[in-house]
Amino acid sequence: MSLIEETVTQWIDQLKTGDAQAAQRLWESYFQEMVEVARRKLRGAPRTMADEEDVALSAFKSFCLGAQNGRFSQITDRQNLWPLLVAITSHKSVDLIRNENRQKRG
Repeated sequence: MSLIEETVTQWIDQLKTGDAQAAQRLWESYFQEMVEVARRKLRGAPRTMADEEDVALSAFKSFCLGAQNGRFSQITDRQNLWPLLVAITSHKSVDLIRNENRQKRG
């Protein structure tokens, strides 16, 4: 296991206990990549209420709260963290598109 993998593993463990500094470090490591995932998912969709950064913010918040509440006990390292972050971000992107379309229809 590389130093980066060990560090991310430690941050995940610390986040699960509510460590805000661990959340900040994970944020710094993954936020821009999450924004890119959201940008790809939202490409071509109307965005009046929120943008890809809002989606990534919401996804990261959901991950942090879920981790602190024991929802993601199977997430133990960077190999299984990134697919989870992609999934949450993708779902949040789809939700935004649906809400935007709903708002458009009235």
